[in-house]
Amino acid sequence: MRNLLDRRFVSAVLVALTTKLDAFASDSPYQDFVKYVDTVKHCTTLAELKPYSLVEFQKKIDNADPESSKPQLDLMRALYGSWQKLQKRSESKSGNSATVLVDCIAPEPIVMNGKKPQIKPYVLVVSMVKEDDFWKITSTAMKTPQEAADYGIKDSSAMQKDTAWSRDARNVAIPNKLLSGTLQGVPAALSSAMFSSMADHSNLDITIADTPRWKYMHLYVSLNKPPGTAAQWYTENSGVNQVQMTGTIDGQSKTLFFDNSNGCGIKLQLLPKKGDSYPAYMVLRLPDGKHSELKGYLYAKAF
Repeated sequence: MRNLLDRRFVSAVLVALTTKLDAFASDSPYQDFVKYVDTVKHCTTLAELKPYSLVEFQKKIDNADPESSKPQLDLMRALYGSWQKLQKRSESKSGNSATVLVDCIAPEPIVMNGKKPQIKPYVLVVSMVKEDDFWKITSTAMKTPQEAADYGIKDSSAMQKDTAWSRDARNVAIPNKLLSGTLQGVPAALSSAMFSSMADHSNLDITIADTPRWKYMHLYVSLNKPPGTAAQWYTENSGVNQVQMTGTIDGQSKTLFFDNSNGCGIKLQLLPKKGDSYPAYMVLRLPDGKHSELKGYLYAKAF
């Protein structure tokens, strides 16, 4: 009789554990983001955040002193607690990576001259990866609605389609022709390129030839490492910090920012300096709602 009760007890525990794990696991990056935010708002120790944290940070949480980590926890609660009325705008997944767009209201992040911060609408751009059957945050950026529109994420379905298409850039063959393609739905051709290299980063400045729709169009590709003595590869999640597109578009000055958090796709091979220029091969796809794509080779003059 006791063995029967023991088996029933073990079975009940297993069912409870399975139910709890199933409730914890999710296939929705947005739902897992909301769970994390809610946990941050109500937790009293960093240890409570361990299941939601990246594996690389879990050991640091284990070793953290509860008392000395209180100020850090207070800052996290203040930040996440300021995000109110969270509402999903969109979520897009590509393998174990995801981008979640969340509308919210929050105080202004920067207030000058001691003024009281105003509560305004913002869009959270959240990058996530899946570990242990749970979507975990890798980065979060807070954008104004205008900045969100400039990111090309005004329409969630178009953004999801553009994100998947853009992230596939690294699988696109680089043609042996001068860099060209389309920007903002219009054929685009290379005008010139320049390359500047500092001790810890580099910048590739690509000038696009004028068209009836735009003038002074530049693409600035910010790299987090200088060129080497051998060919180097850069992608949106390895070496490329940001791609900035700026110019006078349809008569208005406009600057758009793209990076790994909003689905930018880039594959760039930078060759060693030859004479006064750096040869480079590139495929660039921008999630701007217009399938902007440039691919081919260029020579960037060093300065």
